[in-house]
Amino acid sequence: MINNTFGGILGYAITPMLTFLFPTRDELDETAYEKGQSVSLFRRFAAFLIDWFVISIVQGVLIFLLKLIPEYRTLLSEYPFLEDRIWFFVMVFVVFMILPTVTNGETLGKKIVRIKIVQEGRERISFKALFVRYGYLYFVYGLISLFISGPAGLLNSSNRMLQLVTLMLFLFCLFLLFLFAINVVYVLFSKKRRLFYEKASHTYTISTIKREKMIEND
Repeated sequence: MINNTFGGILGYAITPMLTFLFPTRDELDETAYEKGQSVSLFRRFAAFLIDWFVISIVQGVLIFLLKLIPEYRTLLSEYPFLEDRIWFFVMVFVVFMILPTVTNGETLGKKIVRIKIVQEGRERISFKALFVRYGYLYFVYGLISLFISGPAGLLNSSNRMLQLVTLMLFLFCLFLLFLFAINVVYVLFSKKRRLFYEKASHTYTISTIKREKMIEND
């Protein structure tokens, strides 16, 4: 009995000390909420992967159905290099510009990871802001990437002037991609995680995780 009494007294004495060493339930809830509110590049990249995975499936089905049409196959035979490029820009326009205008800043990928795009000073995001945002990201840098991947033929041209112009454009495109990489690295270590195309379009990404207030009734 003495041991039980002593153990009770000891437990009563050290309990307040332990409360300082370990976080409370409210503190754990607060930490979880803050992490949820912070939109990391990982969450944004996860949304990006989900969106493009769905796009690849939808695009594959549409192309399969369209290839059943003789006129489409004839067009492809005449301009085979245009198919991928045209579908790329069509999907970007529909999924990242039209759809978020209707859903107020959400795509399927963003919905799953619980983030959305908002515009400064507006309750609903505008098509213009989305066009500027994704125009910079996909159209400008998409075209730059396409140019970098395919100038070998021009660099091997017998025309010296064409070679020089192509080389200068190639180096300029590499420089722009380098700046983009620098911007991404900077955002990784910055508290304000806004990439250049977000600043240009006056948009930013927020978390849609809602804070739940837990009130315990005694």
